[in-house]
Amino acid sequence: MNISISPENDKLKQEEEIKARIIAAAIKRFSYFGIQKTTLAEIADDTSIPRHSLNDFFADKGSLIKAAEETVVKEYLDKIRQFSASDDVLSSLLGYVDVKMSFFEKYFMLINQKENVHFFEWSEYINQVVVNVRKKEVDFLSNMIKSESASPVFHAEIIINTLSAVETSFRVNNPIPSSEDFLKLNEEQKNLITVLYKGIK
Repeated sequence: MNISISPENDKLKQEEEIKARIIAAAIKRFSYFGIQKTTLAEIADDTSIPRHSLNDFFADKGSLIKAAEETVVKEYLDKIRQFSASDDVLSSLLGYVDVKMSFFEKYFMLINQKENVHFFEWSEYINQVVVNVRKKEVDFLSNMIKSESASPVFHAEIIINTLSAVETSFRVNNPIPSSEDFLKLNEEQKNLITVLYKGIK
């Protein structure tokens, strides 16, 4: 049986692919050259898309920043959703640290760049994104530890805040970290999680 694809659907697919290329190029440039220094003209050059065509997808730099933020957040939340927790709570927590670390390492430069930018009209939106992600993380972790915690939401918040504090300290002290630095951070976070888990029990 042959399934025909209408010209409209084919056009929509092509547009989505182009949009994804633009966002990927933007994330790469934002990470390595900084959000403030990156221009739409440079992103157009990177993707070999005429500037006027790029504006058909993103009217201005602010809308592209928003799209890049949404893409990165979606990737992180997808990783969390795909994570398979086991009956062993500690093993699940340590696995969560690995998932979080892989994302942190991949987007380390972007995270650093983002915090040096004043988002003006996007600042409220970005802050809301952070709040929503944190809520989903708390829900995810509290569900993971509820069998061994009398206050799973409270303990989940402590775990997330502790990991975030360690990551912040790491970024301050390691502006250009090596792979070995990330491995050490991962080990440190796992040690902290183990201590916190014993306290929860």
